[in-house]
Amino acid sequence: MLLEGPHNLVEANDNDLLHVFLINGPVTSIVTRMIIDTYDLKENNFFIVCSRKTDTSLFNLLPFSANHYWYDRYFEKIFSISLKGLRILNAILEKKKNFILYSAWAELETEKIIASKFCKGHMYIEEGQTAYYKIKPFKYRKKFIISRTIINIYRHLTNTYVRFTDDHEEHYRDDAQAFIGITSNAFPKMPKDKRYILDNYTTLKKYYKPKLLGVKTVGLTCAERRIQPQQWRTMLKALVARMPEGGVIKLHPSFSLDKKNVDILKSLLKEINAPSIRICDDDIIIEIEMLYECKKLIGPRTSLSIYADFFGSKFEDISLY
Repeated sequence: MLLEGPHNLVEANDNDLLHVFLINGPVTSIVTRMIIDTYDLKENNFFIVCSRKTDTSLFNLLPFSANHYWYDRYFEKIFSISLKGLRILNAILEKKKNFILYSAWAELETEKIIASKFCKGHMYIEEGQTAYYKIKPFKYRKKFIISRTIINIYRHLTNTYVRFTDDHEEHYRDDAQAFIGITSNAFPKMPKDKRYILDNYTTLKKYYKPKLLGVKTVGLTCAERRIQPQQWRTMLKALVARMPEGGVIKLHPSFSLDKKNVDILKSLLKEINAPSIRICDDDIIIEIEMLYECKKLIGPRTSLSIYADFFGSKFEDISLY
């Protein structure tokens, strides 16, 4: 028996609509896999769009890779135009189906997709810490994009900060059909009749085999944007100092976007002389590893601190720089 789900999701199944999932990290991959299994979505009825080189081994299909080019940010920052969103939309339209969209939050690329006449609704899925912020959805207006463009130009000309919306943070539109999470604390300020919490965690074991059995301690780096390259050695030394022999270090996905960064970090780890500690592969999903075996995670406070507590593991919060 299928779990009762959002009206639009059930209706989409009944009417052969395409389910489009934007995944940007391990948590959105996990939630997407759980949605597909919970509501018995057929393989020809869902479309996976992958960004940030996210591992997609939970899906038995080749995703569409939403690459981000250097010039995209200029169109986004000045004109509020998402070329990436346009590329994604064109890929969706090639399927020649009406669709519903699942994304982590409201951003330029999703606005472009939702505005399509073929989009019949959108929902937000848990991505990490943002889903636990005590924020309410913002009131969406049709002139939102135009207003954002004008404000962006004003910001650049005057170097002045101006909010897009009147009150709430600009993460979630109020016209979304549902907010889908995997713990009872997700989306705390969203309307109760729109919150759906999935708990079929064991289904993930069908698609992911553990790679860290016996490894009890995992060090976590911060995001690349939070630390200068000259501090990378300090970051690794701080982790190694707290880790026992045989531990592994999991890089934040932002480091893995550039192979040169990974190579530099591996080289620095060798220089620190910690031969029993290694940097683990990108395809390791710590959230699912914790379903198989309790771990001790060490690093700055991230969304993994939430999932460590939820799945019965431990988290030690330390400063890396």
